[in-house]
Amino acid sequence: MFKITADALRFDEAIEWFRARLPITDDEFDILSAEARQRAWTIAGVEQLDVVQSVWSEIDKANTAGTPFEDFKKSIEPLLTEEWGQRNSPRVETIFRNATQASLNRGRYAQMTDPEVVRFRPFWMYDAVRDARTTTLCAGLDKTVLPQDLPFWDTHIPPLHHRCRAGIRSLRKSEAEKRGISRVAPAIEPDPGFGHAPGKGEWKPVDRKYAEGIRRASKLRKERNSKPAGSIVEGKHFKKFSSRGVTPAEQSKILEAARKARLVDFLEKRPLSELFLAPRVSDEYGVLGAYWPALQRLGVRTKLPPGSLGQVFEPGKSFAVSLAGTDKVDSMRRTFVHELGHHVHRTSEQADKIIQAAFFNVKSPITEYAGVNRAEYFAESFAAYTFHRGALRKHDPVGYRMVREVLTLQGIPL
Repeated sequence: MFKITADALRFDEAIEWFRARLPITDDEFDILSAEARQRAWTIAGVEQLDVVQSVWSEIDKANTAGTPFEDFKKSIEPLLTEEWGQRNSPRVETIFRNATQASLNRGRYAQMTDPEVVRFRPFWMYDAVRDARTTTLCAGLDKTVLPQDLPFWDTHIPPLHHRCRAGIRSLRKSEAEKRGISRVAPAIEPDPGFGHAPGKGEWKPVDRKYAEGIRRASKLRKERNSKPAGSIVEGKHFKKFSSRGVTPAEQSKILEAARKARLVDFLEKRPLSELFLAPRVSDEYGVLGAYWPALQRLGVRTKLPPGSLGQVFEPGKSFAVSLAGTDKVDSMRRTFVHELGHHVHRTSEQADKIIQAAFFNVKSPITEYAGVNRAEYFAESFAAYTFHRGALRKHDPVGYRMVREVLTLQGIPL
């Protein structure tokens, strides 16, 4: 039985194995073959590379410094909650357990396959944790003792399923005989995607399509790590600016949402004529933001009416993305991105055709407000793409594809 938290002094091999996995998005991961996926690392439902990279870095920290799950959760859960559109603590734990346990067992594999170790300890034993949570799969394999060079071990290196806690123990011949060498390998297969031994069925760059996918993701990661996105500023991204009702620190956080939405370069090419933050932006009650396409003028309300934030985001049920803001600033950031969505699509006739076709075919918009008309459908979908991307992709794939088509058309990074 091995502990989940890694020990940097004992498991350098585990650290090396994990660091050889390239953080990659779902879209890049999808084009890889099964072999290539052995050398990539992703999170289902997460489309932003910087989020995948952040989680990867925290797993690396757990492997090297022994970071406990509680610290990992505190650091990562807010990021994943924003990406998924809802809190899912069990899933966060599954990500942590799977990654650290895989690293641990691959590190152990590297140690146990050292020629000197094999010479003295030529048998391996599957060692499951036996308690109320033990799966039928692991219980059936527990205490299986076989020579380490059998093909069985090519596909049965833990973890063999989500949250698998099993390990492999190397044995001297005398120890193996005492425990009882299995006559045949059990006919029990791991869950899909689990169990591969390092180097067995792993990536070899022979297929141009998936090798190119790895290269693109690697290049994008290096670019994002070496070139931090700039801030939006008056005179460059908007010609006129005014602010009332927020502090300078709050103002900076609100404007930073444009960077989160990957719109810094777009706004430099197509700046707003005016951006203002004010206690009121419209005579209509309850309006949180407004965009005037003819003037390319955008306003965000700073004095929020009751019920304008703190609501749980429920795809297809929530009224608007802005209402899921955790506080005043977060709500304003979401409104800002929503209104920027109007600026994105109103500057292209082709974009409007894409949006119209999507709105005609959508089955269930991401929010109630997204169903008002095609303009709001895009703006709400764009806000969800920025703050709840995984939820948008799962709930409204039509809207998800629409946003990506429009962004590609406008030269905005996905």
